[in-house]
Amino acid sequence: MRKHNANPDQPVTLVATRPTADQYMHLRGQAGWDAVDARAAEAGLSSSLYNLVAVDNNRVVACARIVGDGGLYFYIQDMLVDQEYRGRGIGTQMMQHLLKWLDSHAAEGAFIGLMAARNAASFYARFGFRPRDDDGPGMFLPTAELQSGSEISPVI
Repeated sequence: MRKHNANPDQPVTLVATRPTADQYMHLRGQAGWDAVDARAAEAGLSSSLYNLVAVDNNRVVACARIVGDGGLYFYIQDMLVDQEYRGRGIGTQMMQHLLKWLDSHAAEGAFIGLMAARNAASFYARFGFRPRDDDGPGMFLPTAELQSGSEISPVI
């Protein structure tokens, strides 16, 4: 992997395009996130409603995307910035761009959400995001539960 010394005086360029699966997986690794299958990454990236990357000298140094159904639900997903580029306002620029896209594509009353990474909630709060109420908590299902073969007991 080639090391690159980020020049804080040179701004990055935001481009409305998706990263390659390799670029995406590199940024995930930098964030300490679990590795994912390259084919699954490519399928997810190509199914996004909107993709955004930050480029410096032809190198993707950050990415983010919007996923959802394009009508009622929109989620900001995978906001990732290369470690060498953090603290330069790239995430802020990307969020401003994503919110501008949402403003022109999300109808009044649409749900706009995200799942903040550990210690990132204050970053998103600056843009107006707030935690969900206790009566509507976010939840997830690990894929291992889908493959466990265990019986699901519906509550009646």
